[in-house]
Amino acid sequence: MARPAGAGFVAVMLVFCLCGCGDQADDPGQQLRDYRERVLRLLEVAQSDLIVAPTPALPTVLRKRELLVAIDVESVGLLEFFELQQCDLGSLVARRSGSLGKLAPLSERLAYELSFLLVAQGCLSASEDLTPDARQLVSTIVERKQSVLDKHMWNAIFAGPEMLRRLGSADGNLSEFATQLTDLRDLSRNARSGRERDAPWNEALQRLSSGGGIGASLARWQLVDRELALVTAALIEAGGKVCRNGRPTPRARNLKALLEEFFVARVRAKLAPVLQRDETWVRAMNALADDFTSVAPAGFQHWREQTLSGAQSLWQRSQNRLSEHARAWSSLLETCGLPLAPAPGPSSPGSEQA
Repeated sequence: MARPAGAGFVAVMLVFCLCGCGDQADDPGQQLRDYRERVLRLLEVAQSDLIVAPTPALPTVLRKRELLVAIDVESVGLLEFFELQQCDLGSLVARRSGSLGKLAPLSERLAYELSFLLVAQGCLSASEDLTPDARQLVSTIVERKQSVLDKHMWNAIFAGPEMLRRLGSADGNLSEFATQLTDLRDLSRNARSGRERDAPWNEALQRLSSGGGIGASLARWQLVDRELALVTAALIEAGGKVCRNGRPTPRARNLKALLEEFFVARVRAKLAPVLQRDETWVRAMNALADDFTSVAPAGFQHWREQTLSGAQSLWQRSQNRLSEHARAWSSLLETCGLPLAPAPGPSSPGSEQA
């Protein structure tokens, strides 16, 4: 019975995505390089003869000055300060205007803005004794503060030391990173809607500070792009010469064994869980950043395009490279009439990814 068109590619992707066994102790980077050397040796292709697009360099690590958004400093006159006392806002204004308030961390500045809005809006809703001048003043200040709230939240989330550390090159555990980013997104959305403005921002930012930076992830995506680009180019270059008349050759059987027993059982088994974790936090980071598109500085937008979200970003290139690599193997195996070993059944983890 003839197999449906593309069935070989789907089978390759299933095996690549689902296999979870193998030697977990080896370094996946070294395994990828070893895999590339083995494929080229079996195909009898010299790396110098392959034409592949150069892999982009790692983006420069972002610094605070590239992430910090400028916000105009507000001033309150003496008469306005007197009017604000009617809403119990005078102490908040005094604390923010003091020397310590001017030097407060970005997270504390956000806490002040949220506290002011919470008290001011409560006062406007509940107090019937406000003078017309006080009501107008408080309403004007609330409107002004709401217009710049996204900038304060951006600075606290993205320009603070917690995120700067995570966007740096330090290695470490990223398993909770997506959850931390999602928590901050929920807090910022509630703050925009006027709900939970006294929410635990400091605790959420403190949790963000625990964990490693994304530098190792970026280097991993770059390595996947570079090594699999060479393998894919070699498979395309020499694939038509491996088999003729749809019959397998000894070299074709050796290549199939290399795919199943080395790449799938060892290299991909090591890469799959870390790439899945990377995808989770990349999605969470992009969702959070999308909410701040109107205030995000150009430096961050450029970095994000290069790294996470652009069609030629490091992340997207690595994903595209995995698919191209699978298609190249599928084409070669179909030409040689060599079926893949059965992929794990539908109950296996990740089977819905195919």
